[in-house]
Amino acid sequence: MAKKKNDELQYGQMPLPQAQNSSTRLKVNWSGLNKRQVIDTGVLSMENNISTMEAPYLTPSQQRRNILDGYNYPISMFGFDGFLVVIYRESSKVKLDYIVLNKNGTGVRDIYTGLVKTGVDSDTDVIQRSMVQFNVYESAVDVLDGEYVKKLLLFPDKVSMYMKIVSVSENPNSLYEKGEITALDVMYCFVSGTNKRYYVWRGEEFEQIGGSNYFSLDSLDVVVKNYYNDGYEKSSDKNYNDGYKRIDKNYYNDGFKPTEYTEFYDGYARITSGTYDSEDDTVYFERIGDYSPYTYIVAVLEDGDSLRGLYRRPLSPLSKITNTTFYERSGMSYPYTYTVVKDLDYGRNVSNYYEKAQSSQYPITNTTLYKRTPNKYPYEYTKVTGLEYGDNISTYYEKVSDKEIEKKAYYKRSGSLKPYTYTAVSGLDYGDSVSKYYIKTDDYSPPEGSSTNCYWKNSFNNDCYRYSNDTGEGKGGFAVAIPPAFPNLKYAAVHLSRLFGVDNDRVHVSGFNDYSNWNLDTATESNESNAWCSAAQSNTKANGEFTGLTVYDNHVVCFKHDFMHEIYNNKNPFRLVDIYAEGTIDNRSIQEVDGKLIFVSDDEVKVYTGSNPRVIGYYLGIDTFTAAVSGSDGRNYYLYCEDDSDNKYLFVYDTFVGQWSEQTVDFSVIGFTHNKNGMFMLTDGGTVYKMDTGKYNIDWSFETDISTALTSSSSSSYQTVNIKHISKFQMLAYIEGDMKIYALYDNEVFDSETSQLLYDSNGKTGMQPIRLKPRMTANYSFKLHFEGHGYVRLYEMELRVVAGGELYV
Repeated sequence: MAKKKNDELQYGQMPLPQAQNSSTRLKVNWSGLNKRQVIDTGVLSMENNISTMEAPYLTPSQQRRNILDGYNYPISMFGFDGFLVVIYRESSKVKLDYIVLNKNGTGVRDIYTGLVKTGVDSDTDVIQRSMVQFNVYESAVDVLDGEYVKKLLLFPDKVSMYMKIVSVSENPNSLYEKGEITALDVMYCFVSGTNKRYYVWRGEEFEQIGGSNYFSLDSLDVVVKNYYNDGYEKSSDKNYNDGYKRIDKNYYNDGFKPTEYTEFYDGYARITSGTYDSEDDTVYFERIGDYSPYTYIVAVLEDGDSLRGLYRRPLSPLSKITNTTFYERSGMSYPYTYTVVKDLDYGRNVSNYYEKAQSSQYPITNTTLYKRTPNKYPYEYTKVTGLEYGDNISTYYEKVSDKEIEKKAYYKRSGSLKPYTYTAVSGLDYGDSVSKYYIKTDDYSPPEGSSTNCYWKNSFNNDCYRYSNDTGEGKGGFAVAIPPAFPNLKYAAVHLSRLFGVDNDRVHVSGFNDYSNWNLDTATESNESNAWCSAAQSNTKANGEFTGLTVYDNHVVCFKHDFMHEIYNNKNPFRLVDIYAEGTIDNRSIQEVDGKLIFVSDDEVKVYTGSNPRVIGYYLGIDTFTAAVSGSDGRNYYLYCEDDSDNKYLFVYDTFVGQWSEQTVDFSVIGFTHNKNGMFMLTDGGTVYKMDTGKYNIDWSFETDISTALTSSSSSSYQTVNIKHISKFQMLAYIEGDMKIYALYDNEVFDSETSQLLYDSNGKTGMQPIRLKPRMTANYSFKLHFEGHGYVRLYEMELRVVAGGELYV
């Protein structure tokens, strides 16, 4: 080869004698995007759609797939289980779409629409939303065996909804009666033709919420509804019955009446002394029987027999003859006890005894009678004592049942304006109609069927009531409560069965297992299950507004613009502890990925693992972040950001290999989310993309610096300037799409028309060895430009670098 004259050599082509014979063999492993360290590192610059997912190999990013679009004013997106929630503004309404995905997340199976709020303006769609899942135990006394009621809470709108929605083709109340519905902690969507109607369980039946084709979310604000309850309620009884009714007989007759006799005389008198004399003409008798009427027979006697205990007829009667059995009565009230009076003798006083009465005149009275105390409600009844045969009993009462009957007083209501006037109804008797009257219950709680999702204020006595899952003995009901003010939370997280949230200045923690309980400790009463609120901070940085909140390493971490706090303790009272003078510009930039907490500050991407946060974003070359939105799939940290020149970037940080990559983006990202179906992204154009599709039908390119003007000496610490060139390089690639490789020299900007093409796959696929020898020249800098379409895997590259220029003609 002919040599050129020295005066024809251009700058950079003059050989350096001390380097003419030196050469270096260099193996380059792909290690990710690094825009600042571009000297002899083999790292990428000007990279486009290249992933580190298969590091140390280099592969394209996955192709994004549009699964849903059409949102004109998107606000936020969240992912749970197998569905997405997109918040958006439509006209003057803020709505959400509950998007049920198919099994692999590449398509939409169903969409349910909810109404968040109405009467909003365009400023509403720039407010970040924070949505969390809160699991409430359905039984407050059986938290181990009980089931969760899963709710989604949306802030700062302060609304909630059931986490699960189930479509049914029949009214859920009908299905419930048939036993085909048992789950009460979900929302049911009754699909009828083109209409959707939504139902939730309200204690006794499913109640429709919202209108046709949308459901209404429940407000988390402590809604206090008014009602009137003066302690009286309309009687549910048809007829009066306090267990007593007026006797249907006029006179008392228990089968015995006081005797009309004063002295006993049956025509015989007892002999108390003497002996028998046969000369005596008197006839003597023996008495047979213990009670009257007695039987008398003639006694057979001999002279000298005793006459004691025998009977004789009196010479003349002293009173009229009695021929009845006498009874002695004991007891004060019916049924009396009657016992036969024995051994009656002539002249015995029988005026206090009784004899059997005939029932022909008065029907037998066979019940205990009671006297009712008038003008006392409910009535009081006392037993009637001392009744005698023939006494008037028409004003007395008898029991109609042995069972316990609730005694009630009935009242008549008057007046057309509240408060009403009530007067006791007197003179009621068994069977009288009472359906138009009222009873006093002393229960001032809301009426049956009232909503359990708000507080109720009784305008009669100003007491407030709230539904509790346990008001005693494991039963639910309304109880008197002081309605707390639900704080205006910007960002929220769930930890320790509590809702943690921040407003501008303070941290708020709900009561245990109850996101609506914000009752704080008082000077006289404290409870570890109560809610908690932080005090104002003392240092200057901590006085700023909160910008974010998350749960990390079993602690709640709160962010301000340039400060971090952690919340300690696992029950009330909690402690807010200042930890580092580092902060975040956007709550959406905070993600826990593979045990690392990553966030974006004004000028850096930082990672926190328990010690002072360290910088991981200096490779990105962004001096000032003005926007930062992130997401995570458990391995990768997706970061959309903007700088102070309004440039848009989409970076992906692979926590497994600690490297960044970049994807092309020509739109703004509103949010990322991840669920069991994969990774998703919402754009400002209202499109929802699936990120991890497993497809690679995408254009990609990157440049890599593999030689520079700087080299280090192994024998000294100084550096010298040498001319270098690549004598040859070789690499291995697996190609499914296509790929081209270009050489760029010094500060050459790539141009597909003018840049040197070193390699073109030109339809070749499969595993391809690539061996190239660049043009013979000497330059201070040498780059390779790769570009292609579809899936290509690039393995390790080996280069032979020769120092010193070579002449050519």
